[in-house]
Amino acid sequence: MTNKKPSAGRWGGRVLAAVSMFLPWVDVGVLQGRGFQNKAVVWLLAPFVYPCAMAFVNGPLIKGLAMLCGIVPGVYVVYLAASLWPVASWGMLVFFAACVLLIAAVPRYTRADG
Repeated sequence: MTNKKPSAGRWGGRVLAAVSMFLPWVDVGVLQGRGFQNKAVVWLLAPFVYPCAMAFVNGPLIKGLAMLCGIVPGVYVVYLAASLWPVASWGMLVFFAACVLLIAAVPRYTRADG
């Protein structure tokens, strides 16, 4: 029996998503809006809970649902960035990168033997 260590792809998306909440999402010169101020924690980080919890407890993962957990927030962030294009900041881009990492990591997820 081999015990696999968590890969960077498994945790990288979640860490990037959490870090992006501290970065500016909207920048209008002297005013900046961060992810926490826009209630992005509830709507954007909530879908990351399921894949993160399954990876943390080494549980079975429904890959279709886990893919949706990365696709839905990713599409929403693209829509939000397009609608706020002149004032959109790089916090949105970091969160989008987190969604891409989550989507890329889901097909590679395997439960560790233990």
